[in-house]
Amino acid sequence: MFFGQIASNKGLDILFPAMLELHKALPDVKLIVAGRGKYSFDITPYKDLDYFDIRNTFIPDYELATLIQNSLFVVCPYKDATQSGVVMSAYAFNKPVIATNVGGFPEQVIHKKYGLIISPNNVEELTQAMELLCTDDVLLTNLQHNILNACKHGEYSWEQIALEMRETYTSMHK
Repeated sequence: MFFGQIASNKGLDILFPAMLELHKALPDVKLIVAGRGKYSFDITPYKDLDYFDIRNTFIPDYELATLIQNSLFVVCPYKDATQSGVVMSAYAFNKPVIATNVGGFPEQVIHKKYGLIISPNNVEELTQAMELLCTDDVLLTNLQHNILNACKHGEYSWEQIALEMRETYTSMHK
């Protein structure tokens, strides 16, 4: 699943051909693209393919939550970025993330701990990463377990966030 604003830097022109390739190996896998925006390429050839679910509209929170919850993983094939709320939203639903090695993604999506980091603009690498998460149940389960632990008790837990905020506040007011 991909979700968020549709823009040229989001790498959808890489994701769509990668999905075509993935479909050859795994014909039952479906891609959901949920978000509003202007595509930087012609999506017409993909609209009639039953394994592409393209929702170019505002997605209400309740609908987005259901889509994420029903997905195996989230894909962020961005070409450039600073940071994205998509990763933490995916983690809130215990979903691993495939993200490109741009911006803050490598710090949030630790490779083979919370997801997979791949090179930007690489259809083959993205296809392989998606196929891996679709077929390697042990890896998928381990990633989900790691995300759950990090969000419940670890570095992404509210307890840890509160401690870091307290430390920051205390150090600023000494």
